[in-house]
Amino acid sequence: MFITYKQSMRGLWRQANHVLCLCRKPVPLLLDQDYVNLKNQIIKAERRVLKELGFCVHVKHPHKIIVMYLQVLECERNQHLVQTSW
Repeated sequence: MFITYKQSMRGLWRQANHVLCLCRKPVPLLLDQDYVNLKNQIIKAERRVLKELGFCVHVKHPHKIIVMYLQVLECERNQHLVQTSW
C-alpha cells in the first residue's frame, strides 16, 4: 500500500510540475556587452587550449585563390570548370 501511495504522489508531483512548466513563459537572455565579452574570452581560451594540444586552429581556405585564378584566366563564366575546381 505504501509503494502505491508513494508512486501516486510522485506521479501527482510530476503532473503538477509539467503544468507549471507549461504556464511559465521563457525569459529571453539579455545579450549585453558583458555577455559578449565573456563569450569572446571563452572562445579565445578554447583556441589557446586547442593550439597547445596541437590542433590547427587556423586554416587557409583555397576558395579565394581559386576564384582569383579563374578571374585571371578569364574562366569564371565556365560553370563546369568553376564547379570542378571548387
